[in-house]
Amino acid sequence: MNIFGITSLMIFFAGIGFGLFLYSSDRTSKLNKSWFIVSIFTALWGLSLFGVTSADTANIAMKWQCLLDVSATFIPVTYFYFVCQLLKIKRKACNRCILILGIVIAIFSLTPYHKTEITTRYGFFWVDPGEYYFLFSFFFGIVTLTSLFLLIQGYFKNRKEPLFRAQIRNTLIAGIIGFGGGITNFFPQHIDIYPYGNYFILLYVFFMSYGVLKYKLLNTKIISAQLLAGAIVLIFLFDLLRFNYNLYDWIVKFILFILVLLFSVFLIRSVFKEIEQREHIKNLAKDLQEANEKLKELDQMKSEFMSLATHQIRAPLTAIRGYSSMLLEGDFGALPAKAADSIEVITKSSQNLIDIVNDFLNISRIEQGRMVYEKSVFDLVKLVKEVADELRPNIKDAGLDLKINIIPNNLFMEVNGDRNKLRQVFSNLLDNATKYTLKGSIEISITEENSKAKIEVKDTGVGIDPAETEKLFGKFNRAKDANKTNVIGTGIGLYLAKKIVEAHDGRIQVFSEGLDHGTTFTIELPLEK
Repeated sequence: MNIFGITSLMIFFAGIGFGLFLYSSDRTSKLNKSWFIVSIFTALWGLSLFGVTSADTANIAMKWQCLLDVSATFIPVTYFYFVCQLLKIKRKACNRCILILGIVIAIFSLTPYHKTEITTRYGFFWVDPGEYYFLFSFFFGIVTLTSLFLLIQGYFKNRKEPLFRAQIRNTLIAGIIGFGGGITNFFPQHIDIYPYGNYFILLYVFFMSYGVLKYKLLNTKIISAQLLAGAIVLIFLFDLLRFNYNLYDWIVKFILFILVLLFSVFLIRSVFKEIEQREHIKNLAKDLQEANEKLKELDQMKSEFMSLATHQIRAPLTAIRGYSSMLLEGDFGALPAKAADSIEVITKSSQNLIDIVNDFLNISRIEQGRMVYEKSVFDLVKLVKEVADELRPNIKDAGLDLKINIIPNNLFMEVNGDRNKLRQVFSNLLDNATKYTLKGSIEISITEENSKAKIEVKDTGVGIDPAETEKLFGKFNRAKDANKTNVIGTGIGLYLAKKIVEAHDGRIQVFSEGLDHGTTFTIELPLEK
């Protein structure tokens, strides 16, 4: 058996094997079916070429040559159909026309006008062309070039689909290598040159089957790895099959061939795995990006809904508070004592709801970037004292002591900020200290450190688990056991306080030694120079 015959047999098994494998993986795919048909005719061509070059007599070689010519005729025909399927081109009339011409050429290949006899060349049987053999070569070349042209055209048309372009590119390179090598089998019929096409077609069948249909859309890295590995394996295989070594040398070369084969397999598998991982990571990144965009959209919709809803709620609440205040003030006449107490509860409750609604509105404004700060220069010490005086009655009603330590006593600290919003921050801290302190005291300390105003609000309340201090400033977050002490908290006061302080280039922190050890909140704000 000669090397040419061996490679022909390898083409047969590779074509049949890969074709069946891919077809069985998805029998409903038209693309897989069309490639399977190409593989069948390529395999028949390889088998018949093996028959021609390995035949014992010219008569047997001629019979194999007839099968070879027929199968070779339908390779470009079926390949054209495969390309149309890949590119989703609907050219039924063109497909029929090429098929009819293929049938005519196949019949023509059985006549003496195509081939006259079988002769011996290169150490094996080879066909002697007839007078009009060039028609077969011309048909093969034109249909093949048309297919490759469609692939080139499809590659440039699909610029916005990089993955599809990669598949087209892989198919195009495979076609150029395979058919470029296959055409060399026509050379001996026209010029005296050795037909090297088998070696190229073997590579073509291999990486076309895996690269295009199973692994799909691979880049030039895959193609290069396949070509390099395949070429190395073929070189060692051809060297091994020369059979002109002594037994020792042949065993050494056989071991080298096995090692090279294993290396090639591992090389290609590693490249495949790398590409698959990259594709997987790319898909995950794309999914994450889409999910992130969706979450942003939902968050925006939530903020807009919150803003709309709170605006609609605030108006009737303001009306309730206004009219209840008028009732308490006697604008509609004197009220019985029992009724006055009830109206006072309504007034306080409506005010609490208005405060909560305002907090939600501020959250909405912050998230949408619409929070407006009306900054001015003012004395921060005076503001803190005002807030403390306003809330002192509530603190006293809770049975708590309120202490204010200003160091030094005549301390004057000017800051540039939004007075009303900072008032809201300090009010929130004092209000929280009141709610979460069952007995004891609340102490406010005002000092200046490193050109910064520092305000501490310290209580002797329920305290906080140190592990939970960081999450307190999150939106809608509360300490684990907060509901046991105060059930009406929303978990947004500290979130707003943090955002407002940070908008003033300041910092807010919380410290606690643990449950039942009280809590200390500190705020630092830059002083006006």
